[in-house]
Amino acid sequence: MGPRRKLQLSLVVVAAVVVVLALTGAVGPASVDPVPAPAAVVMR
Repeated sequence: MGPRRKLQLSLVVVAAVVVVLALTGAVGPASVDPVPAPAAVVMR
């Protein structure tokens, strides 16, 4: 598996975890706020 594939996989896993947390109500509006910052860094 190449590094790009591994990055893709990790992004999918992170997204899945975020969705599960959001569905269970563990993620409030306050905790959703900081998420775009690390995501923007990863996308570069």
